[in-house]
Amino acid sequence: MRKVHYDPLKLIDDKANDDINLSGVQTNSKMIENGNLFVAINGNNHNGEDYIDEAVGKGAVAILTSNKEIKKENIPIIFHQNPRQKLSELSKLFFLQTRQI
Repeated sequence: MRKVHYDPLKLIDDKANDDINLSGVQTNSKMIENGNLFVAINGNNHNGEDYIDEAVGKGAVAILTSNKEIKKENIPIIFHQNPRQKLSELSKLFFLQTRQI
């Protein structure tokens, strides 16, 4: 994975102007590393929103969620109605796609 410095909020919300230095994107709070964006999405068995505090405690620098009611101090909460779509777009910046042979 490569480290990316850009304004990721612009990718999610073109009105945003905060600059965040991300080192990765993660949906599993147990795998969060310092500098990661935590994408809180609902799965079949778990709701990612239940793990936001754990992700922040492990070093997440921002949270992407569809729930506008989530409020946290000292960490940007990025709202989008379809976090899975934005996760896909952000992942392209961090993970190199290989050509099929």
